[in-house]
Amino acid sequence: MFKRVILSCLVCAAAVLLSAARVAVLPEIDDPAFDIVVDRDRLIVPDRSLIRIYSLFDFRMIGCFGRRGEGPEEFKGEVSLTVLSDVLFLSSDGKISYFTRDGRFIREIVWPEKGRGKLVPIGEGYVGFGPPVTDQSDRIRFNTLRLYDAAGKPGPVFTRSVSRFQRDGSITFMNGTFNFKVHGDLVWVQYTGREFRLDGFDRRGRLAVRIENKRLNHRAVTSKDRTRALNHIKMYMPWVYEARERIRFPRWWGGVGTFFIDKVSGMIYVITYVKQGRRTLFCIYDASGGFQKDLFMVVGDRTIWAPYPLDIHDGKLYQLIENLDEEVWELHVTPIG
Repeated sequence: MFKRVILSCLVCAAAVLLSAARVAVLPEIDDPAFDIVVDRDRLIVPDRSLIRIYSLFDFRMIGCFGRRGEGPEEFKGEVSLTVLSDVLFLSSDGKISYFTRDGRFIREIVWPEKGRGKLVPIGEGYVGFGPPVTDQSDRIRFNTLRLYDAAGKPGPVFTRSVSRFQRDGSITFMNGTFNFKVHGDLVWVQYTGREFRLDGFDRRGRLAVRIENKRLNHRAVTSKDRTRALNHIKMYMPWVYEARERIRFPRWWGGVGTFFIDKVSGMIYVITYVKQGRRTLFCIYDASGGFQKDLFMVVGDRTIWAPYPLDIHDGKLYQLIENLDEEVWELHVTPIG
């Protein structure tokens, strides 16, 4: 079945091999977050508790702000970045913060609820992850997504996905990620599991559009895949490897690896787990969810299940790739054909 899927993808995909070109070395970067942001003439990189701003003209760092802590201009836990016109919106554990595009502090709002995680503005409120819930049998844990009003009061859960971390202590890898992005009036959501699906919800949390691709629900996880994943976990996540009896590998890869929305064109780029050598299959849709084409591109992989940090902007893929020999981070830029 999988061979027929690959053959079908190859027929649809562009024949040219697209490869990235290194354009700069960014020596200041230490441990970038997965979601970097290209905004017009700038590259903005959350790097632990720092936010680094680079010029896309000469690739110099032109600004840096933030530090670890709970005071003003400080962040605790993972930092999520959204660009709002000429304002940088950052959500971190227990608060949201506003900065200018140059990194000058504007204001912050501290939430009474800690551990909320990623929040993104939409309309007069926000969308973000809520507390996990379980099914009626109290066995399966789900991560949730909900709307919040301007004061941070949560509304009802409007969608959910099976959590990687289950009540029995097990941890699942390689079956996709529960994630969301806001573009215009829609909240686009991807799910864990074998099914290739993106859902677009309106500002009230009602399903407005769905993207599905039945061809890409059938890539089996092999013993070689499991070995490679365990080797990575052993080297880079030793605290997880020590409890490796809890690690679970699904029978099938996730249908969606991750996705990005080009803020200029509105095009949706779904990055799959389908590989041909160093190339990865992209499924491309327009802003209303209409299929456009398949395309194989060279993408640097940080792990067997996730690429290095990247963003897609104005028809180009920008990716930070770690040069392990020189111990520096490089910026690669690839035009998307």
